[in-house]
Amino acid sequence: MAIYPPGTFYKRHLDQFNERSNRVISLVLYLNQHWEPGMGGELVIYRESAEPVIVEPQAGTLVCFLSDKIEHEVLPTHVERLSITGWMLRKPVGLGFL
Repeated sequence: MAIYPPGTFYKRHLDQFNERSNRVISLVLYLNQHWEPGMGGELVIYRESAEPVIVEPQAGTLVCFLSDKIEHEVLPTHVERLSITGWMLRKPVGLGFL
């Protein structure tokens, strides 16, 4: 669960680390019940050949994107912003079922 206090943000990035490439799909589910325009905290998804997509963090909105290909950022929030973030992972070769 991610809680962004007022004034916080997340700069443009990928959800993939140089030393690990196991994240395949990023998922964000928003929990903000009474979000209104102007409260901030929007997710900006950058696309190579098109304008960025801006997603308002309204409760029940689910966003999924490729972790290693889609750059994104969270704009500064003016109120507490709540979400659940997770990743679908690539199974490491040779580990089997745990």
